[in-house]
Amino acid sequence: MYYFSPCPLPADESVVSAWDSELRRIKTPWIERLLAEQGQELFQRFTASYNELRALPRNARRALQRKLARSEDGTIPAEWRRRLAYSIAGAALLVALGQTMAEAAAPKVSTIKVSAKCTLYNAINAAYYANVINQPFNKKTAYYYGFYYHGCKAAPGPNAIILPKTAYTLQYPAIIRSPIIIQGAKPKKPKKGQPFIPGTGGTLHAPAGSAAFYVYYGASLSLYNVTITGGATSGYGGVIYNGNGASTSLNISAISGASAFRGGGIFNSGNLTITGSKISGNTASYGGGIYNYGNLSVSSATVLGTVVVSSTITGNHADYHGGGIYNSYSATISNSTISDNTAARNGGGTANSASGTLSITSSTLTGNDADKGGALHNAYNLAVTSSTISNSTAHYGGGLYNYSGTYATLTGSTVSGNQATIFQYTPNIQTYYYGGKGGGINNHGGLTLNSSTITGNTAQGKKVVYSDQTSYYGGKGGGIYNAGNIDYIDNTNQITTNHANYYGGGLFNYEATGTYAGVATGVITGNTAPTGPDIFPLPPP
Repeated sequence: MYYFSPCPLPADESVVSAWDSELRRIKTPWIERLLAEQGQELFQRFTASYNELRALPRNARRALQRKLARSEDGTIPAEWRRRLAYSIAGAALLVALGQTMAEAAAPKVSTIKVSAKCTLYNAINAAYYANVINQPFNKKTAYYYGFYYHGCKAAPGPNAIILPKTAYTLQYPAIIRSPIIIQGAKPKKPKKGQPFIPGTGGTLHAPAGSAAFYVYYGASLSLYNVTITGGATSGYGGVIYNGNGASTSLNISAISGASAFRGGGIFNSGNLTITGSKISGNTASYGGGIYNYGNLSVSSATVLGTVVVSSTITGNHADYHGGGIYNSYSATISNSTISDNTAARNGGGTANSASGTLSITSSTLTGNDADKGGALHNAYNLAVTSSTISNSTAHYGGGLYNYSGTYATLTGSTVSGNQATIFQYTPNIQTYYYGGKGGGINNHGGLTLNSSTITGNTAQGKKVVYSDQTSYYGGKGGGIYNAGNIDYIDNTNQITTNHANYYGGGLFNYEATGTYAGVATGVITGNTAPTGPDIFPLPPP
């Protein structure tokens, strides 16, 4: 290869030359064996890595090469690792070798088909026994080790259990103590103009009066294109209880029609990943759809190559907090929809507790309802980015209620069409009315707005003439009701066309506790209210 030639070789030829050069440098028996077994895959990975490395800026590339040289990965001898990392081609080969050897070391997934002879319950137990004895589980090994054999064979490692085409009912709750994949049929491309429906590959009915799955420490459960219905418990997790140190993932799957005290659909205190799935029609006291006390990730999935499927949390209810989701630790939601959920108290869509950190990105929260925070109730740390909070209702904070001592940041997001409504209360003979504060946002904590729009929100009010006086209830802060602290609202934001029945169509500031660092000219305009259409009270000159 002519390193100083002014005319570079064609891309494919230069890659081949670099590949041959590096292999000649480290010609060893283990490399030759790997090439014989997986040479094509290794070359493809080398090509991708080589092109990516050449495209990196020089400083970034050298930093990566130094990192590769210092790596303590034991799959490649340290001496060879240092020598290879010196060149771009050598570094690319290191990356390719690492990927290939890691894949080879990954445990193979065995399959078990559910049938009349092998029930789902027994298939799950057979997979567990195979991992206990660390050898294939069958009639002979079951007898030898003193286990019952019920017609299901399994191998150690992860097992994929294939569901039948017809709906299947679990007779007993299944205990997950090993790596289990429950798999429906392969997804089919929807007809033109029709949405992709998750969970069409197989249907499971949970056992009466119990959750379907209890996933314990060190175990994992993966659901692929499966729908689970029913499930009821007075405890945690109507369909799935995912315990501390356990992992559960839902991929293009659905859970519906379940109930529990916490987590009508799912209770999580381990790691829960939801991609392209739907959680709907579940009920609980806390967390109608999901109660999270661990690490939760909700996102979209790409199926059939090009079909993007958003996750949807919809139509769930909580008797107290978190109609869709109740988060008490760490939750990340992206490319998802949280809609039409309800909570009797806080957070119709999502309630973030006093110990919760919640991040929402590129998502839509719409049509939710609660007493405080129709779409969102935040009691600790909330970040909303590139998302829409719309058409939700609450007595306080139709879109968002931000609790005292907390912090919420909205970046590149829209809060629109939400309402703070009035409700009637009659403790004795006389009737009172409450609510109607903060159509878009009701803030009692710290609030930062960046490049966001608050528009078309409404704070309802009620005028009541008593025998001795006339009272006006609510109707404050069509866009924002502030009783906390708002950072400077700069000109990247827009607060417009909001309405309050009485005070502060754009912003109402409760002077006893509320402060804001100022507003850029022209940011709060075009709002309506009888008194202070844009801001009430007006800031001092």
